[in-house]
Amino acid sequence: MAVRVLTTDMASPEDMTGIETTLAELGPQRVRRLAILAKLEARAPNDYSCEPTRRALHTVLTAVELVERTTSLLAVGCEGIATPFAYLLADIDEGAPRASEPRLAMGFGASAPVPAADRGRAALLPLISDTVLAALRDGDLTPASAGLILVKTPTVPAGTQGAAPDQTSMRRGRSLGALGAGIALRDIDAARVTDAVIGVDGPADLYARRVMTIAAPESDRIEAIALGNRAGAGGDLVVTSTVMADILDGAAISCMLAESGVALTRWGGVSDPGDVAALLIKTGVAPDGRVRGQRTTIYGGVAPPETHIRAASSGMLGAILGHTRFFNSGDPIHHAPPGGGVAAVIVRMRK
Repeated sequence: MAVRVLTTDMASPEDMTGIETTLAELGPQRVRRLAILAKLEARAPNDYSCEPTRRALHTVLTAVELVERTTSLLAVGCEGIATPFAYLLADIDEGAPRASEPRLAMGFGASAPVPAADRGRAALLPLISDTVLAALRDGDLTPASAGLILVKTPTVPAGTQGAAPDQTSMRRGRSLGALGAGIALRDIDAARVTDAVIGVDGPADLYARRVMTIAAPESDRIEAIALGNRAGAGGDLVVTSTVMADILDGAAISCMLAESGVALTRWGGVSDPGDVAALLIKTGVAPDGRVRGQRTTIYGGVAPPETHIRAASSGMLGAILGHTRFFNSGDPIHHAPPGGGVAAVIVRMRK
């Protein structure tokens, strides 16, 4: 088995043309498991772009009998110079010789349905950790060999009658996902995680480091995708991640790329964009709205803070990568120190 990473642009949230073509080229019957990570354009302030994408994607996957073997993470927000697109990560049987060095492996985990009463609660943490560990086992990975864990945490849809604020809070859902995954990876001491810290910035050293989470009011269960490097895996890809000091920390991105074997120009940009199969990032700004000590209007402007953050990070990433396709999102609560961020890259190893 080997993991392949493919990229396809999307002309609209419903556009499945590229995904259909890519799946046909892969050969659906060869796909053990599939992850689809899509960045979608928003059409309105109160946006529902994920819903038409979810329906169209279900139709496509049903036609090729991949619904039960696919985990999708859909995120709205292509502000700045970001291109609406999708990454397809496919674990397939290529029949290729296995590499002598560790290469990218992928595993999946899913919990049983989570009762609405338990969503947003601290009691969800052990279940999140167990789901992450199941994903690691599925990919024959260990906490030490994990490069990035993606977690989708269910929340109660906003406006649900009788739901408490912590059950509908997207931020609390992301925080729970990061803390639970961090415990599974042994990057967070479970004894430090109390109800008082969930959904709250800080403490400064309480973060997961190798995790990105999505809060999902449309989902009824926890889902996890584990990406890591292990000996015996096929293909030519490797994954690594890094923690960013702040939203301007392009140096951390360039350093991560260089340490992964990607050739850079003298100014820190990627020499050959084809070396980078995927880049994912989750950045934020400190609670006081300051960046490197200077005041910003991120929390006081007309636009929501996350639109500022995604637009700003898109310019920084585009300058380094030389293109506009990247999976960037905001609010890295308990992913990194307050005001920081986490980034991960999948690169092609040159022989």
